[in-house]
Amino acid sequence: MKPALHSRQTNLVHRPLLPAFDQCEELHAASFADLEMACEHLDQEAGRSGRARFSSFEAAIARHLSDNPSEVAQLRESTRCELTAHLISEPRELKPLCDCSRFDTAFEAATRDNASTPGPNWLLAVARTAVGRSDLTFRSLEARTAPDSRNCSVVYPDAKHSLPRVQAICNRLASLSATSAMATVVWCMTAFLNAHPLPDGNGRVARLLFALGAHRAGLISGPWLALGPLVYASNGAFEIAVRRAEIQSRWQPLIDLVTIYTRFLASRCASCN
Repeated sequence: MKPALHSRQTNLVHRPLLPAFDQCEELHAASFADLEMACEHLDQEAGRSGRARFSSFEAAIARHLSDNPSEVAQLRESTRCELTAHLISEPRELKPLCDCSRFDTAFEAATRDNASTPGPNWLLAVARTAVGRSDLTFRSLEARTAPDSRNCSVVYPDAKHSLPRVQAICNRLASLSATSAMATVVWCMTAFLNAHPLPDGNGRVARLLFALGAHRAGLISGPWLALGPLVYASNGAFEIAVRRAEIQSRWQPLIDLVTIYTRFLASRCASCN
């Protein structure tokens, strides 16, 4: 009988639960001026280009990047950091966003009734639309990433934290203040990614929360903050920036990266149809 083959043991890296919004001191000290101006510029460019007449902006951006590999290379180079080579292999496939983006539909459904108060049921309905799964519900089991090139797998916070964190995110979105609107929006996106409350679609829903928060803050008027294609194309830069915020409480790299993405979207409003 041949001896059993033992696979290399996966190294588990447990992700700590992101501190509450009020405890993220560096987030409150960070500069959001450039990001706010980029959002306002994006909204202006979307208005000038008649963006509402066109098909899904997310799908249009994904097709544009698929057709222009030189722009993808420039984006990857401009967002590269010292950790990129160690943690990231290949960028994600853009084709799903080209063919079946639900970003605009979910954004429209979530903003149809501006008087509605965000809550877990509201967020779950938004998530179901964004992911395209009517059976989607909050997870009750452990969630972890697939092992990376170093055979490390990230274990997300325990499922018992999911619903309380979703409620905290919704409370923050419902009580946006002019003085901390963008800080709140960035925290909500990161907190959702950190809690990973869904079995599928956490990234899509987190990016949608960012756009919905910017809309509630009055910075954009439509589904123009379609970050997905840029996150997919930039070869892990977004994931690294999120980890820095989660683990090291370094928020400025994430804010700066989202600003780069937003400026890119503004510059492509007229040409991506």
